Amino acid sequence: MKVSKRQLRRIIREEKTKLVEQGSGALENTRRSQGMYSDITEIDAVKAAMESLYTQTMNDAMEDLGDEEMANDESIGALILTVAEVFESLGLPEPGAALLRLLR
Repeated sequence: MKVSKRQLRRIIREEKTKLVEQGSGALENTRRSQGMYSDITEIDAVKAAMESLYTQTMNDAMEDLGDEEMANDESIGALILTVAEVFESLGLPEPGAALLRLLR
């Protein structure tokens, strides 16, 4: 049986749709893609930098504000803003804008 390129594309699209509908949600797909395509060393470095930024911001905000809940809010805001700025610097304004909406 001969399959044309158009038929093959349709079959692939249908199979991909089936996989997504079978419970492979966006988060699971993203985790799989991260595992397949991302350098774990780079991921660990980003996590460490974000943890350091959070801790430093939390300590400074606690010293200045004296309230743990407010300091936590300020620290989370700093992380969200930083990631949004990275997206924008990469020329990806949509994800950055979505993150900034969390701060409103």
